[in-house]
Order: sequence, then C-alpha cells, then structure tokens
Amino acid sequence: MQRGEHAPSCAGTSPQNGAAGSAPRHMTPCVCHCAACRAAGHGNKCVVLRMGLLRLFDNQADVVDLVLRHYHGGASGWDMAGFEKPVVSMQYGPAGDVIAAGDSSGRIHLICTQTGAKFFCLEGHSDFVRCVQFSTDAKQLVSGSDDKTVRLWDVGSGKQLKQFFGHSAPINDVRFSSDDTMLVSCSGHPHDNDNSVRLWDVETGKELKKLEGHSKDNKDCTCEFYHWGKKANPACSVQGHSGRVFACEFAPDAKTIVSGSEDETLKIWNVASGTCQATLEGHSEYVICLQFNPTNPRQLVSGSADKTIRLWDVDSGKELKKLEGHSEYVTCLQFNPTNPRQLVSGSADKTIRLWDVDSGKELKKLEGHSAQINGVRFSLDGTMLASCSGGYRQDDNSVRLWDVGS
Repeated sequence: MQRGEHAPSCAGTSPQNGAAGSAPRHMTPCVCHCAACRAAGHGNKCVVLRMGLLRLFDNQADVVDLVLRHYHGGASGWDMAGFEKPVVSMQYGPAGDVIAAGDSSGRIHLICTQTGAKFFCLEGHSDFVRCVQFSTDAKQLVSGSDDKTVRLWDVGSGKQLKQFFGHSAPINDVRFSSDDTMLVSCSGHPHDNDNSVRLWDVETGKELKKLEGHSKDNKDCTCEFYHWGKKANPACSVQGHSGRVFACEFAPDAKTIVSGSEDETLKIWNVASGTCQATLEGHSEYVICLQFNPTNPRQLVSGSADKTIRLWDVDSGKELKKLEGHSEYVTCLQFNPTNPRQLVSGSADKTIRLWDVDSGKELKKLEGHSAQINGVRFSLDGTMLASCSGGYRQDDNSVRLWDVGS
C-alpha cells in the first residue's frame, strides 16, 4: 500500500452473545475462479497493471484495495499489502485457495491466494486475533482473540456461528482435532488468573474435562477443550504448567494434546483421562509455538524465546535435535505437509528460515518483511509459503506468498 492510499473499511454487524451475525460485505473480488471466490460472488471490479504493480481497483469508488508486489531473491512471491493494522495470525485453507489473516483490530480477512483479493472481512472480535484455523473441509473457521473469546465462523457466508465462553484471559492458540469434532484452546496473561487450556466438544458445545494443576502465584493455569453445539462451554480443562500457556495442539489421532508454556516446558496430555503423560524439558525460555509431525505423531517440534527450535521424541521425552540460527525468539513454525523432513520457522528477527529436519541444517533464509514474523504456513502441496508480519511501531502490516517449490 502506497502513501495516500487506503484499504476499504469492512462492513457487517458484530454478533453478540454467540448469535449468528449478518454476513460482512464482500471485499475485492478475484479475477480467478477459485472455490472461495465463487462462494463470495463479485462485481464492479477491474485489474490494472501499473508500473510493475498489480492493483485491484473498485470501479465505483476508485479505491485501491490492495497492491501485489513480486519479489525476487531467496524465493519469489507476492506481498499482499493493504492492511491497516499489524497481521498477527494467519492460516492457509486446506485447498490452498484462501488465506485467513487476523489483525490487531479484531478483524479477520479472507484472501484469495491466486490474486491476493480480500473477499470477506469477518467482524466480531474486539481485540487482537491471535490465532485462526480452518476445519478440514474449509467450511468453518475458528479464531481466538485477546478479547478472551473463541469464535466459530461460516466461511461461505462470513457469518459468525458461535462464541465459546470460559477463558478469562487472552486466547493464545486454538486448534481443531483432525476429525473436527473437538477444539482445544489455551490462554494466559501476566495480569490475569486464567492460564488455561480448554477442550470443547463440537457436537454438544460442552466442556469435556478440566486438567488440574496449572498454577502460578495463585493463578489458574489450565488447558480447556470444546465440542461444537448450541451451548459452548468448556468440555474439560487441563492444568499442570506453572505459567501462561502459549501454544497447544492435538496429535493427529486426537488422543493426546501437547501444550507449551511460559514455564519453559512442553506437556503431553491424555485426552480421555485428562492426565499429564510427560513433561519435556530443555528450552531455557518460554515455549511459543509447537507442532506434531504430521506423518510421525511420536515426534513434535517446538520454538522458543531462547531462539532455538527443538525436535522431541514423545515416547521417551528426549530432545532429538536442536536447530539454531535465528537471532531473536521463534514465533511460529510448521512442517512441510508433503515433505515432513522440511520445516519452516518465523522469528522476531524478521526472517523466515527453511530447515532440513534430519540434518538440522538451515536450507534457506527468506528476507523481505520489516517487522517480526507472526505466522508461517505452507500450502497443501508444500510449494508455496504464506507469512504474516506486523508489530508495535512497525510499519510492515502484510501477508506475503513465497514460492519455495522452485
């Protein structure tokens, strides 16, 4: 986005008390024919190539909705500019044709990956959207925010379907189980007493279990789980960490959950019993991000404020490998879905790095963002990479697409 240009505002109501809201107005339509764009419907738009920049214009308002810049270097890609606020979370849709990007104002933007056009702006959250994830069929999206709510959205209409109440602190992470029947969320804040992980039942909306034991300075440090339903109460809550819980995820079989915390540990939880099966120790600062290996659920990876990435054996609890290279804390990471020997990470050092998991060697460093990296995600085929960036007093409020397959 150039000086003097501005992105259009989002329209739509903010649903209250979990009720479904009105669909937001359509944003810039795409010139492609992806499923997301067909679902949204478009009109009165044109694409203009001017001075090497692909601009999408609204014919009626003559407003530049966004600018796509092509980058060359370590990898090539598109910069999806046009965000008024820092982009703090991001997720690829399963088919790779749409990206959900949450910003610091509480909005969630749905973007076509083929053209960079925003086709929906989801409104309802009132603060930073820290996490977003699509269901496996891409029909629904779940989000977590600093407004202490978890929300479920219908991707096709842009309507809010449900709010999940229970956390009393900002939501740091939220994930679907592999079969989309459960949801796990975690929270924590230095000045709040809810440092928890919660499990929700998708069908009934009831709290399944509360995992006891998280506590710090008499604060409740728990993990909660949710199921979908008309009422969205925690299905269970898991405690055991002695600090804020920053990340959580189901194992591929949905029988176990891993959580990462301010207390510098990862904990493995049994979903059925709610008991902690193992504590993984090795990081020297708080654990910020984590993921199970999608093809080997007995392995997981974690990123930390100690600037390292560590690979773990779930059964033994042993650290298998330590990846070093980032000069600031590691904020996000993901295994390549088609090649789990490859890993991508993002950091507060403003770089994205590709790693060979087996050797522990850095394969490539991607540079271009001018603020910390808040999210990195591979496309389903592993050839494209999306990243988002932005921060306090930092001007880079963008989502970028990188070609990492060439």
